[in-house]
Amino acid sequence: HSSTFLMSGTMDWITAGLCMFAFTAPAACVGVPFSVGATGTILAPFVCIGVTFASSLGAYILHELALKYDCTSLPALGKALGGERGRIFGGSIQLGNFLLYMPVALLVCAQALQAALDPNATWFNGCIDYWILLVSMICLATTQLRSLSNSTALSFISLGCVVWVVFTLVYIVWKNEVTVESGKRDAIAFGNPDMGSSSESLTGWTNFALGISTTAWAFVPSFLAVELSNKTVMKNPSDFPKAIVLVAVLNILVYCGVGIFVVQRWGFNVEDPVMIFSAFPDEDLKSRILNLFWFVACLISYALDSVPLVASCQRRWFPDFDVENDWTLSGCLVYLLISLPTFFSTIVMALFVPSLFCMLAIVTALTVPWVNLIYPAYLHNQNVKCSGVKIESNTVKLLGEDEEAALGEDLLSRNSRGGNDKSLSNTAVNFIFVTGIILFIICTLAAVGKLGIPELRGPIVVGCNGWIILDKE
Repeated sequence: HSSTFLMSGTMDWITAGLCMFAFTAPAACVGVPFSVGATGTILAPFVCIGVTFASSLGAYILHELALKYDCTSLPALGKALGGERGRIFGGSIQLGNFLLYMPVALLVCAQALQAALDPNATWFNGCIDYWILLVSMICLATTQLRSLSNSTALSFISLGCVVWVVFTLVYIVWKNEVTVESGKRDAIAFGNPDMGSSSESLTGWTNFALGISTTAWAFVPSFLAVELSNKTVMKNPSDFPKAIVLVAVLNILVYCGVGIFVVQRWGFNVEDPVMIFSAFPDEDLKSRILNLFWFVACLISYALDSVPLVASCQRRWFPDFDVENDWTLSGCLVYLLISLPTFFSTIVMALFVPSLFCMLAIVTALTVPWVNLIYPAYLHNQNVKCSGVKIESNTVKLLGEDEEAALGEDLLSRNSRGGNDKSLSNTAVNFIFVTGIILFIICTLAAVGKLGIPELRGPIVVGCNGWIILDKE
């Protein structure tokens, strides 16, 4: 029905890799020092490499299945292999993550812009809510990209911004070393010092779990794997594994390079993001420029998060809308209206959820291990069960009613012959699944600890001076 499924992609594998990198790198590059400090300078890199390897395998599975079943979205792939339940579950964990992460992304964009323009928090009486409303107008404009195929330029801009942030951060940390005399607490190789403290052990273990949780959400190629590795976005979808390798290498380099360096200079107890740590020179010009580039990178991350979500709404509500070609005034207004429900829900959550980062910890536990690892392993097993099974003709008609499935007679005959899968071994699939379960347990414990420990939970505030609704600082 929709021209979305008729257009031919032009994106190369390098851009696809940078698109996945831009999805989480802005938050990751300033959050990994906390992860390294909380997990241990020796253990953290091994955890990063293990999680990155397992997540890469998960994305590879989704890529292979997306090609075989000619799907352009994760829910569509879930329907092709798991029926309606597969579609609902796949859509819930992927689109649910997008929807609930967007207010956090909006808040981070607002904080970055405030730190760049008003580091002393004097404008708007220091109220971040006004910055959220200001930035939201820019964020709304980014949702009009319509397709990830239109994000090529933004991916390269994001890469440039992340590189600038990384090098500037390294320079600032190098020039502003924290000594033991000034309060530095040295990191240890495995875990963090608080884990062995009688009075701080619960906080230490929770931070340990939060550090591993950061490792998990810092690399999530499976969230965009199906949406990118198809013929409507990429010129040659079979090259997508190269994109996975590219983003995996970039992730490990940033995690180990930035994380270990900052922790060695400033100690294990750095904050997430590192810019709120006491040693960071807020008012320094270099720091403000860093925050400005971080704002741009976070804005692009917001765009990449919102585009698949709004596109899903468009496929459901206006399946015949010409996404690729209708750029007339009326067409732009229609797409703007389609994007408004998710936009308004984002603003409402950003303004009225008492603790967005506690919500993020819960969302991470309920979605990241599942989309990245557990769900790909499930779909792989479903594919193995389906291979060699003849599919009745009435199934073709049923699937044809859902444009997202995009399954034709030739595709179903390929499935009945088993296709040309480059299937992973059972050992690899079991490794992905077990890693996902372990991360789910750790992320859940991290979320519970963050909610239960006031020191980690932070202030519970809704509103600003003059219109405080809730204040439990």
